[in-house]
Amino acid sequence: MRFVRVARFWGVIMDERFKARHMRVAGGQRGQPEDLLRRERAFLQQIIDISPNLIFVKDRQGRFILANKAVADVYGVAPDAIVGKTDADLNSNADEVESFRRIDLEVMDTLRERLIPEERITDSTGRLRWLQTVKRPILDADGKANQVLGTAVDITNRKTIEEALKQSQERFLQVGQVAGEFIWEVDSGGMYTYASPVVEKLLGYRPEELVGKKHFYDVFAESTRDELKAAVFRLFADRQPFRNLLKSNISKDGTVVRLESSGVPVLDAAGNLVGYRGADFDVTGRVRSEQEIAQQRNELAHLSRVSMLSELSGSLAHELNQPLAAILSNAQAALRLLAHDGRYLGEAREILHDIVTDDKRAGEVIQGLRVLLKKGEAQYGPLDLNDVVQDVVRLVRSQMLNAGVRLTVALAPDLPKVVGARVQLQQVILNLVVNGCDALAGVSPKDRQLDVRTETARDGFVRVCVTDRGSGILPQDLDHVFDAFFTTKVQGLGLGLSVCQRIVSAHGGRLWAANNTECGASFYFTLPVARRGTE
Repeated sequence: MRFVRVARFWGVIMDERFKARHMRVAGGQRGQPEDLLRRERAFLQQIIDISPNLIFVKDRQGRFILANKAVADVYGVAPDAIVGKTDADLNSNADEVESFRRIDLEVMDTLRERLIPEERITDSTGRLRWLQTVKRPILDADGKANQVLGTAVDITNRKTIEEALKQSQERFLQVGQVAGEFIWEVDSGGMYTYASPVVEKLLGYRPEELVGKKHFYDVFAESTRDELKAAVFRLFADRQPFRNLLKSNISKDGTVVRLESSGVPVLDAAGNLVGYRGADFDVTGRVRSEQEIAQQRNELAHLSRVSMLSELSGSLAHELNQPLAAILSNAQAALRLLAHDGRYLGEAREILHDIVTDDKRAGEVIQGLRVLLKKGEAQYGPLDLNDVVQDVVRLVRSQMLNAGVRLTVALAPDLPKVVGARVQLQQVILNLVVNGCDALAGVSPKDRQLDVRTETARDGFVRVCVTDRGSGILPQDLDHVFDAFFTTKVQGLGLGLSVCQRIVSAHGGRLWAANNTECGASFYFTLPVARRGTE
């Protein structure tokens, strides 16, 4: 509307100019119309100078009849200095001048308004600017046009932003094409809106088979799909970024591919979630290697348990012989009592009760041996470390008696549970207890004391401590006791403590040793308390 008003106003001025010439020819009053024309022209100049847009009028010869301050600023001159000059006088770029001239004549000849969405103009400093211009003819009294009125909006900043955005998108696409990882974008519902070409190498799908056709969870392995989908959408709901999310995907040919995914939320100007953008890394080989290493670690731990139990074989045989011998003698006594016509039924009942007790004791020892000797993948679950310590104590009781070692056990009440593999933690405690017992071999019988205690540590951990009163650890050996194949025993393999450290580390804890102030050494290990909901 402003453009139309300016065009109409310019037409009024042209009419006044025509009337002024007519009155001069007719010999009428001369000064009054000319003063009015000057005042109207000055008023018009003030109006158009306020506008940030470029406003100008040119005649058929290409000369500026009118130009506002915005046009003058582009060419670095005063508005009055432009009047009477052409684009060629002000602009050194011949291509731009030729384009302006051609379109001006076209508008005047066709009598039609022309919109130029983008045209460039070089300013007085040599800087390239971009304009969005509208040009329309100014009609004379005879209906012809010998002047063109133009207005232009400087879109240089918008053009720069659009160009930067275009370059950014091109860089993004180029990175997606050459990067080794699968770069993706999904909308708030999980539908793919972009998939880099790498996806074909990883999952066998071409990008166009995913974009707008599949959700990210459509390629999840069916066994974990629902659980993993729910976990990801919880992140979506909280607009949280995520890193290193391990997921199992099924490729187009049915192969399981393990991907590690990281992503960040994409928000619009109002803060609404538009979707997520991220990258997936193929970790199938790494996961396979980790599984093989875990299997080797389990086999090494099993070898260490078997080796340790072989050292305890004599004590374990005695531990079994005692209840078995008691069972045999009690059974024989019960048979003799029952042979007396039922006169000793009360005594027989007591004997049978002792048989049951001894049978349970032998069964517990055998069950403990079966667990420790069993080979296979460790089974994790909630555990009470006090129960694990008591399991070990039952196995080593005879060993302690034979070695003349007094074993004291202090179990913390209400000890928080941990999540772990029972057999592996039994192995750790058993190894520390047996090593403590061996460390007391050269100590006088009255000083052969071994203490085992559990306690709640700080920062969400529980701790187990095994303390002996032996000769301690040599200072030069203290940093190597957990090294593989390091041992101070004549017949030791040097694997026990190394395996124990790996087990504790795999449980998220720490194992270390320290010499006591007076004598002997203590071995400690900590484990994180089970999080709520995992107990």
